[in-house]
Amino acid sequence: MTQSSTPAQLPADEQRRLSELRRYNVLNTPPAPSLDLLTRLAARIFHAPISLVSLVDANRLWFKSRQGIEVTETPRHLSFCTHAILGDEVMVVTDATSDTRFADYSLVRGLPHVRFYAGAPLRSPSGHNLGTLCIMDQKPRDLSREEQGVLAGLSKLVIDELELQLKILELNDEAERLRLTEESAQRALVRLEELQYGQIAEHLADELTKMREIHHFPRTALPSPWPDSSRS
Repeated sequence: MTQSSTPAQLPADEQRRLSELRRYNVLNTPPAPSLDLLTRLAARIFHAPISLVSLVDANRLWFKSRQGIEVTETPRHLSFCTHAILGDEVMVVTDATSDTRFADYSLVRGLPHVRFYAGAPLRSPSGHNLGTLCIMDQKPRDLSREEQGVLAGLSKLVIDELELQLKILELNDEAERLRLTEESAQRALVRLEELQYGQIAEHLADELTKMREIHHFPRTALPSPWPDSSRS
């Protein structure tokens, strides 16, 4: 007889959490070698065939980094991580088939036949859980408190990397704004110089006209730079 899975409640800070997630501009972006290194490290440390950096979007789980699984996202309501982000500690599921929250999940009933799950929340500096660094296995097992601490430490490295990438984006945006401002200032300076030169030339022309009128200077034409052919 199939057990019915229990859907997770939404976090109390759901709207602020989603806003924070989008602030990182990381959803649907290409793989990041630095995060792939961390998921490979987690898989190696815990001898886990599956390791993921999963981000909990409004209606889906999207995997920024993944090891041992081909899919790039899953429905949010059928994910372990949706439950894991409700707390601040590492969530451990020793055997998903005997847990009413997860027994009916497609990842449990079908490929990759997940039995064990452990997920450490990816907690942003402002206190919002964006997703998890998680590991999975096809056989039931447990995770000691010490091992949970290691997984939590790796999750902090994931957040550090996301923060670093965000700072790089912000610096690039600021550099672009400065470039556009400098170009605008240069154009304004050129225009100002043109106006000033025009005003000076106009002023000199006016002064010369006044002097001719006062002193009755004749209007003489400038000599031609070309030779007079009539004298040849």
